[in-house]
Amino acid sequence: MTLEKANDIIYEFYQDFPANADNSELSFMYVEAMEYIIKQKNDPDYILGLGSYYYVKKDYEKAIDLYEQAADMQFEPAYECLGYVWFAKNQKLREERKNRSESFGERFFRLVDEKGLTDAAVYKKARVDRRLISKLRMNPDKRISKETAMALSIALELPIAEVDDLLRLAGFAMSPRYKFDRIVRFFIENGNYNIDEINEALYRQTKHVLSGRTDG
Repeated sequence: MTLEKANDIIYEFYQDFPANADNSELSFMYVEAMEYIIKQKNDPDYILGLGSYYYVKKDYEKAIDLYEQAADMQFEPAYECLGYVWFAKNQKLREERKNRSESFGERFFRLVDEKGLTDAAVYKKARVDRRLISKLRMNPDKRISKETAMALSIALELPIAEVDDLLRLAGFAMSPRYKFDRIVRFFIENGNYNIDEINEALYRQTKHVLSGRTDG
């Protein structure tokens, strides 16, 4: 890849944008070209452009990550873009809440039952306080921390798509912006659900862990 080649790919992509965003091959080439130029030039205009691509794709977490990078560089248009994407994301969350029939607790215990597990087996594997599971049984709408939601998802050994879905029911999402989330995602995507190994890697890299807390 060269800067000239990358710019040619981007130019061709924008000839029919946003329609080209639905073309997986063109989209792959575009993202690869944009990431190459951003790495070479660290230009906020390109960072914002890639963020807008993800905005059109409704991948709001990636859009926010890129818009925030541009905003950190004091690039004024990024602030307006953040406003748009936050509004769109909140609208999407409102629609999801309106349409969904399960809370985090309801979905969690349904999965526990479907997998033939016991509450004790899950809280021991997740390294969370047994009282949390009892409280969640009594009140499936109980708020829990993002770390605990992750730990419980890992204890169920869910694939990453189901982890993301379960986290959304708890009001959370993993972001590529944060090393903590990237490490957790790496372990799940590689089929390693050993909470001790995950916590060890998290503590070594971030000084924080998933479990070992009570959530009140």
